Parts: sequence; structure tokens; C-alpha cells
Amino acid sequence: MKYIVCSLVLALGFTACKKDLGACKDYKEAPGRQQLLDPAGIDFKPFRDTLEKYPQLQAVDYRNDQYSKNLSCNIYYKDLLIFSDTYSLYQNTTNDTIRKFGTIPVSPPAASLSPGISYKDAITNAKRHANFDHTCISYQLGLFNRNYGGNNTPDYRLAWKIMGSGTPEIWVISDAHNNQIFQISHGRYWVY
Repeated sequence: MKYIVCSLVLALGFTACKKDLGACKDYKEAPGRQQLLDPAGIDFKPFRDTLEKYPQLQAVDYRNDQYSKNLSCNIYYKDLLIFSDTYSLYQNTTNDTIRKFGTIPVSPPAASLSPGISYKDAITNAKRHANFDHTCISYQLGLFNRNYGGNNTPDYRLAWKIMGSGTPEIWVISDAHNNQIFQISHGRYWVY
């Protein structure tokens, strides 16, 4: 019995201190703009027309049922994803009205598009604010609206988004010039 207890204590000690062996050792750049949904597969002409009119939109999800049609889009400036903004169209089939949610930036952001902070420094900073110990880390350069969710004039900044793989999703978005934290997700809630 004493041998079994000692063996269990030793086994627990060895496994408790080890880092997850499945965790990644290298950082990966997240894919840039890619076709997530083929616009040709959208069978509702007003939604297709919107995508043609605004090439900065990227269709992410399209749903069509007997009650409504929904199109969700990411927004890009040049090839930089705007992390804070999305654009959606909704059509109610009973009254044919189309509602728009979100805004498409019409002028270029005032932010410099050359990062002053490397992705490695952004990752080091992100690790201070979120636990990435048991996940693979990827990074992406994009834009973030500091006035996101408010009625103020948009204030776009160049930003790094440091992401952990898996569910719940973990990420940190920080300024690519001074490493100021804009947003943190610990998987269940966001911190600003």
C-alpha cells in the first residue's frame, strides 16, 4: 500500500509540472484575406450587388431560409482585416425590407500601416495578459477601431491580434506601435 501511494504521489508530481506536450513551439501567421464563402453561391441579387460594390467586404456566412436571408461579412482596408468591425445584411422575406448592420469605412484610417512593434514583442506582451500555455499561437496584423461600439468618430489603429487555437478562443489585440492593449478575450468574456 505504501508503495502504491508513493508511486501515485511521484506520478502526480511529474505530470503536474510538465507543460502540455501538444502545445506548439512555433508561432504561425494567421492567413490573410482568403475566400471563405464564394459570392457566386449567394442566390440573393441585392446581397451579391453589395459585395460587388464594396470589394473591401468579405462574405463569411450566408443563410437563407423561409423567413429571412442573412449575410455576414468581414471588412478589410487594403489587405488588413478590421478586427473590430463587421457588416451584415438581413432581409425579412415577409416584408422584403433589407436592414444593414455596421458601417463600411469610406476614408482611409489615419493609422500608419507599418508596425513599430514586432509580432514577437506583441506575443510577449500578450502572454502577460492571457494564458497561452496550452495552445498554439498565431498572429495577424490588422486594424482596430478604438471607438468600437460607441457613437464617436472611428479611431482606427494598426494592431496585432495574438490568438490561441481551440475553444474557448483566447486572443489579445494590442497597438502595433506602442503595445497598448485594446481587447482581451479569455474565452468567455472580453476585457477592454
